[in-house]
Amino acid sequence: MIAEEFGDILYENCLDEDTNPTYDPNHPACKRLVRNPSTGANATISTSFTNEQQVDLAGWDVQYNWGGDVGPGSMTVTARATIAQHVKARPSPTADWFDYVGSSGPSNIRSVNPYSYDYRTFTTVAYNVGKWNASCDGGICRVSRRGAVLRQFAS
Repeated sequence: MIAEEFGDILYENCLDEDTNPTYDPNHPACKRLVRNPSTGANATISTSFTNEQQVDLAGWDVQYNWGGDVGPGSMTVTARATIAQHVKARPSPTADWFDYVGSSGPSNIRSVNPYSYDYRTFTTVAYNVGKWNASCDGGICRVSRRGAVLRQFAS
């Protein structure tokens, strides 16, 4: 996946015996770590976009639909759930995989949404009478007539 690399990976490649066995300050990763000449502290890190980050997702999506006549109109209920088996990520091909299910990660890669819940649910309830429709999903409710939303509000 193409994403901006983490500065931690540059430090790891510069200071790790496996990637820089002689600790050469002219190693490509070390050259991208710019230091403050007065203090020696980190000044900037020159990151780039790479295709090294990896994500492995597995799980199940389940959906249940119900609809029927209720009073003068009809009601529909759609309930969906995503159950994560694993949400593995690693910032480089040489890094270990880390499973983030049930955590606030992934935090070691970019361009992936945080919070890898064990499961997520989403339910939509709608009621229709003639040309009128009312529906709620994800905390947002709408009232519409002939498809034109007349009112939308957070529940």
